[in-house]
Amino acid sequence: MSKFSYTEDHDQRYRLVIEQLEVCAELIKSDSPNKARMAIILLDNLADILMLRYCDYKFSEDRFFSLYNKPKYTKEQLKKAKDNIHGKVEMIRNNAKAILTKKDETIISVCHSYRNSAQHNDEHNPQMTAVIARVLFVTVGNLFVKIQHSGHAVYFASKAPKWLQKYSGDNKIVYRELAAQIVKQLQKGISISLPNVKKIILFDLQSRIEDIDEQSSELPFTEAKDLSHMLKMFEYQNSDEYKALGANVYDAKYRIESNTITYHDGFLKSGAREQDEILRQAYIPNATYQAYLKIKARYKSISKEKDLQSTLKAYEKFSRPLERFELLFGQALDQWWQWQDLLSDMARGK
Repeated sequence: MSKFSYTEDHDQRYRLVIEQLEVCAELIKSDSPNKARMAIILLDNLADILMLRYCDYKFSEDRFFSLYNKPKYTKEQLKKAKDNIHGKVEMIRNNAKAILTKKDETIISVCHSYRNSAQHNDEHNPQMTAVIARVLFVTVGNLFVKIQHSGHAVYFASKAPKWLQKYSGDNKIVYRELAAQIVKQLQKGISISLPNVKKIILFDLQSRIEDIDEQSSELPFTEAKDLSHMLKMFEYQNSDEYKALGANVYDAKYRIESNTITYHDGFLKSGAREQDEILRQAYIPNATYQAYLKIKARYKSISKEKDLQSTLKAYEKFSRPLERFELLFGQALDQWWQWQDLLSDMARGK
């Protein structure tokens, strides 16, 4: 239970949002990719918090009215909204489209995916980090304003708290009206135009494709069918099917030797070798070389997208599979270098 009165509690929750937005604005305006990365993590957290607050409000409202009417929301919906950001997005999408437009939903989803890569896998592109941070800042600020205007209660203070007086003076304030003024002030100099978004996205995709092509040129395979076979083998090695063998597999991996892919099964417990062989043969890959060539041929179509929402959707459509190709080509090249090192050691008599 909160130790504050309703108005004081609202002030503290309001303050968290404003001060987090202030920190993010400062990080983004620094023009440092690393600080923009930190801003993305904070903004993603803030989007999650704001949507959670709205969901809690609607669930509490529903519990009250369920004394007289059938509940609108199920326990499963409540759990899903509490568990992850996608559950909150779904809840708001289905019940409050004015709060979260399709454009907002796309931006939050794409940026959340980017944040996960940055926070958990240390993967981030400096150019795209700046774009994501700026786009997400505008969206989260607007989300805050819309949620402030969605409640039935109008919180006010006869005199603005000291921390808020830099925006309002010491006058009487209405929190929901002040929210729009503060967000508008913080967003100055942060928004980014659609042409610039497209330019940076295209540069990001082009750079990543060039890196993959460079890795591919160092491998001993030139035919599309051989490259597809290589990708299948390394994708299988990262698959849930392979991981499901669990403790039955020790040090089993594909290795590129000479111009062929050799499978070293390491130490397999009884029966696991046969099971592994069946799984390998039956595995249907997502990352084929033909699919990679399609990305190369089509990614520039992003320049024709009409708005930010479709541009980010198109970026995600190309970026997600590219992440898989980056991983697989990287693993293959690593194995090829290991074989080259072994040959060098043998030539030196080691």
